[in-house]
Amino acid sequence: MKNILIGSNGGLTGIYLAKYFRATTSHQIFGADASSVSAGRFFVHRQCIIPSAGDEGYIENLVATLNSKHIDYYFPTHSHEIHQVSKNSDFLSSQTNSKFLVCPYETFQSLEDKRVAAVNLVSKGIASPNLIESPPVAFPVIMKNCVGSGGSGALVIDSQEAFDAFSSKRADVAFFEFIKGDEFTVDCLFDSEGRLVGYHNRRRVKTLGGAVVITESANEVPIGAVIAKLSSIWCFRGCVNFQFIAREDQFYLIDINLRFPSGGLPLTVETGLDIPRLMIDIMDGREVATVHAPSQRKRMYRYFEEIYENF
Repeated sequence: MKNILIGSNGGLTGIYLAKYFRATTSHQIFGADASSVSAGRFFVHRQCIIPSAGDEGYIENLVATLNSKHIDYYFPTHSHEIHQVSKNSDFLSSQTNSKFLVCPYETFQSLEDKRVAAVNLVSKGIASPNLIESPPVAFPVIMKNCVGSGGSGALVIDSQEAFDAFSSKRADVAFFEFIKGDEFTVDCLFDSEGRLVGYHNRRRVKTLGGAVVITESANEVPIGAVIAKLSSIWCFRGCVNFQFIAREDQFYLIDINLRFPSGGLPLTVETGLDIPRLMIDIMDGREVATVHAPSQRKRMYRYFEEIYENF
C-alpha cells in the first residue's frame, strides 16, 4: 500500500482523483487544502491543511506534509499549485522522497501567460487568435486575464468605449480576436521525457464557470498533428490539455493548461486513456506504451451533489 497526496483537493479534479484512487486501489489517500471547510475531505482517508500556493511558507509546509505523511505520489491539481511545484521541483525532489509529474518551469515561462504564449505560438506557426495590441478596428474582441484558468475573467468586448475603459485600467489582461465556433479540448498525457503517451479529443458541449459539465468524444477531429508539433517545440510532462476553437476547417489554439482538465478528465479515463494510473506507472519508471485514440464515442454529464454535516 502506498500513500497518495492530492493537492487542492476541494475542486472538481481533486474530488474526482480521490474517488478514482479509492475505487481502483488500496492506497491511503491524503488530501491537502488551505481550508478545513472543503468538500474534498469527505473523499479522502486523511485531510491536511497547508497554505495556499504562493502564500508565505507554502513550499516549506508542503515539504513537511510530504515527509510527515510519507507520501509516495503527489498529485497537484490547481494551476497556481502546479506552477509553484514546477518552479520549486528541484528543491522538492531534494527534500522529499515523493514523486510528482509536472511540466518544466521553462514551459510555464513560455506558455502560462496568455500574452507571452500568443507571441510564441505565432512565431512557431501555430494557428491561434490574433493578439490585439492596439485599438481594434472591428468588434467584438475577447478580453482574458493574462494568467488564469477556467475562463476566469474572460469577457467579450463589443464597443470602443468598453475597450478603452478596460485597456486603460488593467495591465493584467490581454485582448484577442473573437472567434466563434465549436470548442474542443484535447486531454494529453506525456511521460517524464516529454513523449506523448496518448490523447483524447473532446467537444465542449456545455460549461459552467469555465469547467465543462457536458462533454463528448470527438476523435474524428484532426488535431493530432498540432499536438505533435507543440510537443516537438516545448517539453510537456504529465497531464496537459489544449483548447481549440474551430472556424470552418481551421482549428485555432485558444488556451493551454499545464494541468489536469477542469471537468472532462472522467470522460477521458472512461474512454480508455487512464491518465491517473498511467501517471503512477510513469512516476515509478515503468515503460508505458502509447495509447491510441479510442474508437468508442461517449458523452459525459456532470452534476452537483450535496453533502451535509452538523457543526
